[in-house]
Amino acid sequence: MSDPKDTINIENVVASTGIGQELDLQSVAMDLEGADYDPEQFPGLVYRTQEPKSAALIFRSGKIVCTGAKSTDDVHESLHIVFGKLRELSIPVDDDPEITVQNIVTSADLGENLNLNAMLREARHHRGQRARRRPGGRRRDRLAAGRARAVDGLIPAAVAPMGLTLPLQSAPEGPLAVAGTFASFALFLSITAHIAARNVLGDVPVRNAFVVGPVPAAVSVLVATFAADAPAVIFAGLLVAIVLDGVAIRALYDESTRLAAYITLIHFVVSVILGAIVFGLWALSLSAPG
Repeated sequence: MSDPKDTINIENVVASTGIGQELDLQSVAMDLEGADYDPEQFPGLVYRTQEPKSAALIFRSGKIVCTGAKSTDDVHESLHIVFGKLRELSIPVDDDPEITVQNIVTSADLGENLNLNAMLREARHHRGQRARRRPGGRRRDRLAAGRARAVDGLIPAAVAPMGLTLPLQSAPEGPLAVAGTFASFALFLSITAHIAARNVLGDVPVRNAFVVGPVPAAVSVLVATFAADAPAVIFAGLLVAIVLDGVAIRALYDESTRLAAYITLIHFVVSVILGAIVFGLWALSLSAPG
């Protein structure tokens, strides 16, 4: 087996800087060729460089975040290209604005499979032991735990039976955590069930959806709680949830099996799409500037 150190690659370098003044992004977008600005989708203007390849996120405050570079040299070069483009638009930029590298993402091949859930549980156990041994460092421990939770949240613990990736740090622990997780998924899947039913049947009572949603949500929570690291059980849970979802839809909307199956399919697709959007926005919030 090759040495994992030989497989290390830099995948992304993220850096931030600023020009010390507010910008009219609409005006900049009109004058800067290749700029992409859609404030309804993202609050910043996106300008991509090709050599080196990167994306600069320019915000109204004058703050700039550069991402996608493959080295620290590339990120500096990319930002200096952006500074030059802004100067061409008569926007004053210092000769050498301070650039701070915020994050470097690397990858490597360890050559073996890992049980991520077991590793996370072990990491929490050790964090708890350190916190008990160092009561005077409570503030530092809270900050470290907060950062760990943010990273943990990006590692899916289980696949929800409606096709969603649960943004859980691990299986929900304790009755309150389980109840909160169930309530959240029941609400989300009820909303998507109503969207699916209205799309197929037109005007339908919203109360029906709030009976349908808890059915797959209950299976989701059971799988995440008791079988978060068992892929076969997760897949079986997906099938069970879809079948029970279809049964509930057929009974509550009093439709044929064929039409109920179609609504169930729409429910699955809508849940996946909206779930991906929600998870994407949540992940973006973790790395938002400021």
